[in-house]
Amino acid sequence: MKQSAMVHIRLDDPQRAAVQFFDSVGGDLHRRAMAGILPKNLRDAIQRSIDHAVQIFWYGIRVDRPDV
Repeated sequence: MKQSAMVHIRLDDPQRAAVQFFDSVGGDLHRRAMAGILPKNLRDAIQRSIDHAVQIFWYGIRVDRPDV
């Protein structure tokens, strides 16, 4: 098992952060599904959506964010 370095985070409102995270994971795909416009490879699209949401979320709550 790969061990990751410890990362410090800060959440002033954990409940709000959780809602925003879950909204970002499924937002686009959910809207597309409601419109009947799903990607050809739905499983891959779901995984990419999750990966992207996690990357953005973790970057946003890290205390020690790297400079851009």
